Amino acid sequence: MFPSGPPTRGSLARLAQATLCPACGRALRDPVLLACEHSCCRHCLRRDGPGDTDGTTGGTATTTTGGGTVSCPRCRLPCAPKRIRTPVALAVESRIAQRLATGEPAGTPRRRGGR
Repeated sequence: MFPSGPPTRGSLARLAQATLCPACGRALRDPVLLACEHSCCRHCLRRDGPGDTDGTTGGTATTTTGGGTVSCPRCRLPCAPKRIRTPVALAVESRIAQRLATGEPAGTPRRRGGR
C-alpha cells in the first residue's frame, strides 16, 4: 500500500493503521464490520480457516465454525453472518488512505443527475 513503508507519524499514519486488515495486513478491500466492532476484508473473512492462504498472507485467516459463524481475526469472537455489516465510511476512508499513500490524485468529483 505504501511505496516506502507505512507512515509512522501524523494523521496519515493513524488513517493507514485504521484501514489495515488484521487478517492479511493489507489495506482493507471491501471491508466488513463484525458484531464485535472489528473490521476486516470480506475476502479474508470468507477464507476457510487458519493455514488457508491464497499466497498473499501468512496463514492468519479467520475460522469458520459450526452453524456458519465466523471468528473475528482480531479477537476471535464468533459472529453470525447476519450480524456482519458493510461500513461504507470505512471503505471510503480506506480508498482515501491508499490514494494519499501512493500520491495518486483524487480525481474529479462525480456529478449527480447527469448534468
